[in-house]
Amino acid sequence: MADDITTLRRILASARTIAVVGLSAEWHRPSHFAAQYMQAKGYRVIPVNPRYESILGERCMARLEDITEPVDIVDVFRRTEDVLPIAESAVRKSQEYIFLDRLQYLVAGGRLSKTKGFLGDLFDMKPVISPAAEGAVKAGTVRDNNAQLTFAMEKLEKGLGQDTRPLIMIEYTDNRQWVENNVLGEIKCRYASAEIILQPLSLTSGAHMGPGTWGVAFLPSPL
Repeated sequence: MADDITTLRRILASARTIAVVGLSAEWHRPSHFAAQYMQAKGYRVIPVNPRYESILGERCMARLEDITEPVDIVDVFRRTEDVLPIAESAVRKSQEYIFLDRLQYLVAGGRLSKTKGFLGDLFDMKPVISPAAEGAVKAGTVRDNNAQLTFAMEKLEKGLGQDTRPLIMIEYTDNRQWVENNVLGEIKCRYASAEIILQPLSLTSGAHMGPGTWGVAFLPSPL
């Protein structure tokens, strides 16, 4: 819990704009009280509610997708069953890329033939995959760690454009030091104001993809 509180404080300290989904114009509703409090603390509040023209002096947006400026936090005041579509809307623009070091682990998992795995490792071909709803899809192939990093930075630049405050997650397996020194270091230099999360790749994914695997996922701030 302590780590969660620390993370929350860091996010709130760096945040400037908060989208409030389901914000009510009625002063006695919890959403109105919370938004008014956040305004008083200096945050920019963007109401998201198709029922109103404006709330608390701010023009209402019908949907999250209608917001055209960077948003740091999405605060949701809706019924539990309504939250999933909102979350899906918020992450629709996210992208993720996983960089494998060896193909032999895909062969062991039955996702690649032995011949292709042998030839790929023989010529030091390192695949890049991107998780999708229909399963992992091949995003490219590179030759070494430096090429992996170049590939990742190109995808970040293309996906984020001029966005300076995105959410970026970096994942590692047995290569934390290399990822911290190279990937994290490069991303911090390029996106100094980004919210960056460094965490281990899931045990299941790491076991299936093997040592040396790492990944990067990112979500632009304009939601």
